[in-house]
Amino acid sequence: MKIKLILMSLSLVALTSFGMANAQSKSDAKKQAKAEKAAEEIKKLDEMITGKDFNFTPTRVPGKSVSVQGDYTFEVTPDKIYSSMPYYGTMEGGKFKDRRVSPLEFEVSDFKYIKQGKPAEKEPALVNIKTKETSNGLSFDITLEIYADNSVFISITGGAMQASQFQGYIKPNKTKK
Repeated sequence: MKIKLILMSLSLVALTSFGMANAQSKSDAKKQAKAEKAAEEIKKLDEMITGKDFNFTPTRVPGKSVSVQGDYTFEVTPDKIYSSMPYYGTMEGGKFKDRRVSPLEFEVSDFKYIKQGKPAEKEPALVNIKTKETSNGLSFDITLEIYADNSVFISITGGAMQASQFQGYIKPNKTKK
């Protein structure tokens, strides 16, 4: 009788241990699949940044209670940058051509693009863009901090305007057929 009781206890312990080990391996497999998917997303994001083929959409202005709404964009392609960003600030003199539109509304083909790093979980990739004179007569220094979750912090300085900062996200440019 004692032997039966001991054997049943051992069997129960073995089954419980096997079930826990099986659940642990399923959990590990899910974590592995999630990590692989995140690595693939970061790879796609890095390729988009390196290839200069993305579109930034602002959602808010940090430090102000301003939520950006509308069809504003900052589009980067290998051969040009197009911006239709809003401007919340003042300008002092300068050579801005048309004060009825945002000074951040421009197009430029002559620019220097430097990417540093790769987006990671807690560290952003940095992109520095220096434009020559744009279609609105101003030159800009632009810095983008691009995070692994596609969130972006952008800072734009230039001309006689106050620095502009936005938070938002990036996505690939739509392919033209």
